[in-house]
Amino acid sequence: MPKVILSVAQQLSKLSDLQKQAKAGLESSDVIRQLGGLTVYACLTDFYTIQAARLIEQILLKNQVRNGAAPTFEPHEDSYFYDNRIDTRKIVKGIEQLLPLSYPDKEADDDLEGINKVAREYMKRTKNFLNHRNEIVHRLCSPKTMPENIPELIRKTEQTFLDMMTSHAGFFKLAGPFRFGPKEMDSFYGTGKYSTDTKTAF
Repeated sequence: MPKVILSVAQQLSKLSDLQKQAKAGLESSDVIRQLGGLTVYACLTDFYTIQAARLIEQILLKNQVRNGAAPTFEPHEDSYFYDNRIDTRKIVKGIEQLLPLSYPDKEADDDLEGINKVAREYMKRTKNFLNHRNEIVHRLCSPKTMPENIPELIRKTEQTFLDMMTSHAGFFKLAGPFRFGPKEMDSFYGTGKYSTDTKTAF
């Protein structure tokens, strides 16, 4: 049976609906709905972190190609991260190890300085959300957690997600223009797999 994959438009619509439902859950007075909202936020964090990793892969590969070098790796599809159950913290750590990003166009130096700065902040805030998410999971049923303290734990976790999303938007706004163009997309993600002479296509 063939796998069905959502189109970009369908995926964006799904994510938007999920985020709206999560927000509604967190605005309710029902603690279970609130926790459900945080679960959706955790899923969205996974997704956006994967997209950040893919964007950084594209920037690195584009740099190699424009420097006349053969690409040293193939970019990953979303399915790689999900099918292999790559932990989000591992992805964050991998992104941090690749920073600072560089680019062959010297005129882009100022842009890259800003990208590297916001990328580091984005990863910092992602880890902060993951820490608060884990705190909810591990402390919710602890005998040391009073029922009256649960709403505050939820509110703090929600705020760390919103802070993270602010950084996410800033990172993609600055780094987005450096992603693959149509030719790179066709070469790396098209029907034909990358070969060592791919660089001649750009």
